[in-house]
Amino acid sequence: MAVTHGKDAIFKTGTASSESDISTYIKSVDFPRKYNKADTSTLGVAFETSIPGQYSSDVKVSGPWSPALDTIMAALDGVVGKSVVYGPQGSTTSNVKYSATGWWEYNPPKADNGSALQWDAVFHVSSAITVGVF
Repeated sequence: MAVTHGKDAIFKTGTASSESDISTYIKSVDFPRKYNKADTSTLGVAFETSIPGQYSSDVKVSGPWSPALDTIMAALDGVVGKSVVYGPQGSTTSNVKYSATGWWEYNPPKADNGSALQWDAVFHVSSAITVGVF
């Protein structure tokens, strides 16, 4: 089992096949999948049974803010049909990558007297998540 550090992750976004690498602006990526559950329970059974239904994903990213990042994200905010490519181990040949299409919900930076400006955004996936390799 190849264990790697999260510092090597890569994250790209933009238009499919011409995404921009925004990894240097990101400190955290959360790429969950949530399945809707269809209940198949019947009378007389002591436990719930179910089957998986449709799934959804909202990819959450955050990190230190910069004006350059603001320019990139402002152009993507709310535009349908954008893409993301996420490589949790980096983009070395044969490393796993996750790709999807959807749209961004970008939030302006958060100001806090005790820390650097931080930003966050959510990428709402509207397609199948493709698992492949670099």
